[in-house]
Amino acid sequence: MRSALDLLPETPCELDLSLKAVDNCRHMLEVQSKIPNFGPQPWLALKTSAGTYHYDNFDIHVPFHRWQYVFDEETFPLNSICAIGVAAKNAYGITTVSLMDPASGKVSKQYWNTADKGL
Repeated sequence: MRSALDLLPETPCELDLSLKAVDNCRHMLEVQSKIPNFGPQPWLALKTSAGTYHYDNFDIHVPFHRWQYVFDEETFPLNSICAIGVAAKNAYGITTVSLMDPASGKVSKQYWNTADKGL
């Protein structure tokens, strides 16, 4: 379909994740992308230490580019989360999935639906 419409491939969303302590009880996940995502916000998935999965919405700070999520008594305490997943597509349909281990802060990224397998 993309080739039939002469659409040129676009750069995938990078979804840079950072986690910061706000105070003793709250932590903030910040997600940024220089490439605009398709849709109002990325998908946020959370895995708890008990093995259950949840999803939630971000607070939108810069539409299509920057979002935040607060871990606190109203959402989830960060110490109850063992994995954070964030996913988004660009306008071309390339999917970026970023996974964060909140204990170490390590982030891994994968790209799906890419025409260039070198991504």
